[in-house]
Amino acid sequence: MIQVLSSLRRPGGKIKKSLDRTVFDLVSYVILTVLALVTLLPFILIISASLSSNEAVQKYGFSLFPREFTLEAYEYVFAVPATILRAYTITVFITVVGTALLMFICSMTGYVLSRKDYKYRNQFSFFLFFTTIFSGGLVPW
Repeated sequence: MIQVLSSLRRPGGKIKKSLDRTVFDLVSYVILTVLALVTLLPFILIISASLSSNEAVQKYGFSLFPREFTLEAYEYVFAVPATILRAYTITVFITVVGTALLMFICSMTGYVLSRKDYKYRNQFSFFLFFTTIFSGGLVPW
């Protein structure tokens, strides 16, 4: 085994890559780069829209580069910071309380389902798992 690995090594100590492995790596890097750029696109569009006037965004839609460059949005944010701070406070509060509450409920549910001696374990499991089959969008109907 050691002789096989040592025969693959170059004089510099690195293991040789086969052509198909090199092509696979290249294609993988290209695909991952494209996916990374696609995930950055919404952020770029939001920044571009924030630097464009409202009329330009309504008339032309979103674009990668700002049309009719203006800093009105940032002037508004810094002119009335209390509104933005209140919105962020509510967002952070809902996120923290919702996460803590969900962790508590999930922990208690997991504990109950892990107990073999719980009398209604199968019915409770069925109730939980059956409701996960249906999307939350079906609830109003």
